[in-house]
Amino acid sequence: MAFPNDLKPKGRFDLIRIGNDNDGGYLVDKNSVLKSKSLLAMGISTDWSFEKAFFDLRKVPIHCYDHTLTHGFFIMFIIKSFLRIFLGRLQGFIIDLSILFDYQLFFRDPIVHFKDKIGCKQEHAVNISEALSRLPKGENEYVFIKMDIERSEYRVLDELIDNCHILTGLVIEFHDADLHVKIISEFVNAFPMELIHSHANNNWSVGVENNTQLLELTFSNHATKLSDESEIPNKLDQINNQELPGVDLEFK
Repeated sequence: MAFPNDLKPKGRFDLIRIGNDNDGGYLVDKNSVLKSKSLLAMGISTDWSFEKAFFDLRKVPIHCYDHTLTHGFFIMFIIKSFLRIFLGRLQGFIIDLSILFDYQLFFRDPIVHFKDKIGCKQEHAVNISEALSRLPKGENEYVFIKMDIERSEYRVLDELIDNCHILTGLVIEFHDADLHVKIISEFVNAFPMELIHSHANNNWSVGVENNTQLLELTFSNHATKLSDESEIPNKLDQINNQELPGVDLEFK
């Protein structure tokens, strides 16, 4: 079963790729980045390549949220890294060490890591409005949001709609997309910003009716439209996990 046409961009837009090759990189339009006064990055794990590339383009305050990156996490991360040496995996140890050093170097003013979960107040998490209020005064009016919060995105969709007037762009990853097609479609139709890109993340392969389980969507009101014909996949798209089969998006 194909996704509804609501989830397909109505045209081909001028996009750039920022972040790592394969997993960690997203397609956005450059204008929405350049018009922003701040970036809210919700969900980073140990990959902040998107945030680094964003900062290279637009040196604005960046507030990153990830409740899993605690002191305990980094202690276990260090222990596991040293174990790689005894297992003969020196390259893996070097990669882990570079992540630790890069964390210390990157997260300095005006780039802040909040060890809070993003979600709704009912689950004692930080909601969108609170995250926006933490941005420096005067820099919470033109905000770009990147969201990958492991299923909690469904808890904040209404807030994204309510605050859309202060956003320059949004890239959001929908988990279990095959199970929530109706919810995602309703959000796309209610969200005033234009859908400019759709991408199937193959890390979870396919689910119900062969629909992708991970769907990445990009929104903006500042993208330059190049054609009325959409381009899926885009020439800048990359497979997220090279060890797994790719997933094609189909629409009806």
